[in-house]
Amino acid sequence: MNINAVQKGSPLAALPGSGRAAQSSAASNAHISIAGVVLLSAMAVVLTILGVLMLGALMVGAWWLVSHIPVPAFVGHLINYIWLHL
Repeated sequence: MNINAVQKGSPLAALPGSGRAAQSSAASNAHISIAGVVLLSAMAVVLTILGVLMLGALMVGAWWLVSHIPVPAFVGHLINYIWLHL
């Protein structure tokens, strides 16, 4: 069975562009390069990996920043005051 064929009794046969001629002309107009698909897929994987690594570096940098900057004493007193009066 041809995957592009639409059976005559099918409701899809009434749709425009569902005929055999329309499918063959649409298929002849599509120029898809397998190398291009592989290249785009590889680029998507690389960009995903880079994004995850950058997010991890950002989180480690934020943790380092928070843990190495001293908090002034009045900020600690203010937080304790607010916490006790809630």
